[in-house]
Amino acid sequence: MTMLKTLTRQVSALMLGSVVLASGAYAQEQSGEPTTAEEAAQKGWVPAAARANNQEQLYTAPQGQPQPQGQMPQQPSAAQGVPTGGFPDAPGAQQARQSINQPQTSSGYGQQQYRQIQNPYAVTDLAPLPPPSQLEDARNMVSPLAPDQITDLRDYYEDTRRAAIARPVNGVGQIRSTSVELAPGSAVPELRSMPNELSTLVFVDSTGAPWPLAASPRVSRNDLFDVNWLEGTNMISVSPLTSYNEGSITVVLQGMPIPVSVKLSTINPRSNSSEHYYDSRHDLRIPGRGPNAQSPTTGSDQIALYDQVMQDFLDGLPPSGSQSVDLAPSDLDANAWMFDDSLYLRTSLPIRTSFERTLSSADGTHVYKLPITPFVALSSEGRTVTLKLDI
Repeated sequence: MTMLKTLTRQVSALMLGSVVLASGAYAQEQSGEPTTAEEAAQKGWVPAAARANNQEQLYTAPQGQPQPQGQMPQQPSAAQGVPTGGFPDAPGAQQARQSINQPQTSSGYGQQQYRQIQNPYAVTDLAPLPPPSQLEDARNMVSPLAPDQITDLRDYYEDTRRAAIARPVNGVGQIRSTSVELAPGSAVPELRSMPNELSTLVFVDSTGAPWPLAASPRVSRNDLFDVNWLEGTNMISVSPLTSYNEGSITVVLQGMPIPVSVKLSTINPRSNSSEHYYDSRHDLRIPGRGPNAQSPTTGSDQIALYDQVMQDFLDGLPPSGSQSVDLAPSDLDANAWMFDDSLYLRTSLPIRTSFERTLSSADGTHVYKLPITPFVALSSEGRTVTLKLDI
């Protein structure tokens, strides 16, 4: 009897020690339990219930087949409430096993979440999206963009077009004339040009008659300036190919023993101005009579080639201190000013009143310097017209 009691106490101690060891192993497995599915996937953590279920499947034979020889008999499923190994379940094991076959909850990992942990690239089952309506299909076929989006896109397109053609410097075209000096030491005339704009050089003699070229002009840099001559005429067109460069051309006129050099310039790179004045047309008045000069009606001493005051009136830029004079009839092509006790008349009509000096441009405009007088006779369409000045 004494030996039986001693054996019973030894068996109880062994069972109690197994329970303690099993509880410690469970606590060791559950230490450091992740809180989210992402953390579990990174650590490769598998719930204890899943491991128990995997172990049970190792010992479970397929349904309808006999138990293989040499394997452990099928154990009852812990999910059915029967403890495995003869020991009670640890706290929370029953809920962990149930969560394997349930959707994801806030208290554990569901079966879908467990599959993603095992294979993060697995495609999950999603509910199909409702098909678009026929009205939506028709709208997408007509225009995939909404009206406000089309308006924004059009505004953006217009902004890009404006930005593409915007110029940092705006060109202001002018028409002017210059009397060329051919004597040694004289300044070379200049043609002011601008990219995307066409400038024209016109050569005339001292009487204003056209002086044609004898040969095609020569340009210093073909890659900087595009120079063209209309053969048989007295005109040259010049267009710069860059914004900030200089060059020159050489022109040979019919019957002229020496060439005429012209400097070509574009925008000044040192200028901060937003406007650039370029020559839309520049008349170069060559001293002497050209091959197209008409019979002389005035003496050579009356032609004011290098008179800056006459040149200013001819260009339509009266010098400071000049006073405008009213004319009658006012419909005639004529303007008059008083300056330094002299009368200056600008007109395209031939004059019949005697004058002191004159200067002409390529388009037939003349400037006459006369003594101050209240009446001037002009020729218009073959008849004499008396011009009355309000002096």
